[in-house]
Amino acid sequence: MGWKFRNLLICVLLLGSVNIAFSQQHPVAILVDEHGETACDESLGRMDTYFSELRNNPSGTGLVIISGRPENKDRSILRQSILEAHTKDRGFNAGRFRIARANSNEDLKVQYWLIAPGADEPEIVGLDMSYNLPWDMKPRMLGYESDVGGVCPEVDDAATFGAFLRANKRARGNVVIRDKSKVRALRRAARVLNYFVAKYGIRRSRLRTFIAKPEGPTNYYGPNVEYWYLP
Repeated sequence: MGWKFRNLLICVLLLGSVNIAFSQQHPVAILVDEHGETACDESLGRMDTYFSELRNNPSGTGLVIISGRPENKDRSILRQSILEAHTKDRGFNAGRFRIARANSNEDLKVQYWLIAPGADEPEIVGLDMSYNLPWDMKPRMLGYESDVGGVCPEVDDAATFGAFLRANKRARGNVVIRDKSKVRALRRAARVLNYFVAKYGIRRSRLRTFIAKPEGPTNYYGPNVEYWYLP
């Protein structure tokens, strides 16, 4: 074998190994879906599609990033609660994905990621899993209870409200009870107050209750209990 042929053979082998190395692409995370504020039925449909993607890729893992403005953290937590409730309702393995909440300067955004084995997770900018709220936000309703069902799975707004009050020590809470019977409303108000004091350690002085009649002439389909947050 001449030296020219031998050198040519070595070059061919080296080029072949380089091509093989470059053809083996590093696994990447795939953004399966992304949306902002959506109606509940559409949101549940997107979740089902995400579950299907995870089932079709059993070796991969999932990451759901829910981001939004800090003062609207209740919206992000609501989306998380709906996702967790729907996962349970569908009997899907919650261990197949994790949820991360983050603060941003934009409106609510939900991202569903599929992460292949060996792939790097997408960067989570502004990660914040707390219940801390800005001190200068305006008072507003952070949850409610209603006897009228809907498309969305039932979530525990009282638990979320209690977590917000526990995390924000200077904040106060107003609870509005709507019922045609004043006696029944007062009993419910007492149960609500005992719940927050006993389960979340909220001082009684930080909570106030208000009794109101249901709005509307006859049938009332609005909230029976409103949870108002006062920074």
